[in-house]
Amino acid sequence: MSEPLAPAGPTRGWLACYGVTLLVMMLFLLPVGSTEAAYLRPMVPLILVYVLTATHEIEIPVPAIAALGLVQDVTTGGILGLNVIVLIIARLTLADQQTWLTGRSFWLGWLGFLPVTLTAAGLSWALAGLHAGTLHPVGPVLGQTLMTAAVYPAFAALFGRLVKAR
Repeated sequence: MSEPLAPAGPTRGWLACYGVTLLVMMLFLLPVGSTEAAYLRPMVPLILVYVLTATHEIEIPVPAIAALGLVQDVTTGGILGLNVIVLIIARLTLADQQTWLTGRSFWLGWLGFLPVTLTAAGLSWALAGLHAGTLHPVGPVLGQTLMTAAVYPAFAALFGRLVKAR
């Protein structure tokens, strides 16, 4: 059976978090810095999926996650559908981890995010390599992963406040 368009469970604030994520993704399009700095663009949609799905038990509809992944693919010039696949896999995997992560301390949530971001980056790197028929350098992927882990606290706090404010 197909998934309902409206998310089940608590829905307060997920649309505000979604809007902030889209806004941040658009801000990353501004021509600031060098082209090498583009590799340090954090995976904000992954943070959104993790924070809302795993720590707040909010089920973002799969079509909404797919749209975020598609926007990320288009805005980064990446392979169309790559981030869609990675984000949907993350959401489906994290949905099973809700009971373990919900209500835990911020530090435990951040610690839980580290393997998620490493796995998502590794999956993205591997799928891009399969698509290209060659392995890409690991450095940019690690840089993006570290940047994503570094900005996680700010976005997790913002998303948490938006969820509680709605």
